[in-house]
Amino acid sequence: RFQRPMKQHHSASLFSCHDNEMSSIMNKFWSVEEVEEKPLTSPDDEFCELHFQRTYRRTETGRYIVALPFKEPPPNLASSRSAAMVRFRNLESKFARNPDFKQAYIQFMDEYEGLTHMAVSNEPAAYTIPHHAVFKSDGVKSKIRVVFDGSCNTSEGSLNDFLLPGPKLQKDIGSVILRFRLHRIVFTA
Repeated sequence: RFQRPMKQHHSASLFSCHDNEMSSIMNKFWSVEEVEEKPLTSPDDEFCELHFQRTYRRTETGRYIVALPFKEPPPNLASSRSAAMVRFRNLESKFARNPDFKQAYIQFMDEYEGLTHMAVSNEPAAYTIPHHAVFKSDGVKSKIRVVFDGSCNTSEGSLNDFLLPGPKLQKDIGSVILRFRLHRIVFTA
């Protein structure tokens, strides 16, 4: 039997909505998920690297010598002798209480002078880096660590104020963690 054609009505609707907030969130998501190819360096970091390449040298004993990377020409720092003497008097009072500490300190300073890392200065206006020592002894072994304080302020500022810090030597922890997901097996050292 033959039927009459049925009338069919079709309707098509399109609704488009551009959500700027969602677009922004997705862009942030993908930028966070990207692993940086090359770290950005500042002009100061580039200057430090160039300064190192121009001024380092290796002595016949195998020691490396590098000039300090000053921000500007080396400043005339004010005398820090009084601050250094106060710290040294504090050390001497610790020496009186602990002769092993005193002996380890003297030995360290003799070695430091022998390596020409320091020199005696009779100039009254000379900049002296204040320092202190950390001494640990467990009865069998004793260990000393002398800490030099380049951040000690004078009337002109501290030594660290005039030095460039240089580029970051460690990898950014965020990119290290993100790279963990790139491979099935990960080694770290």
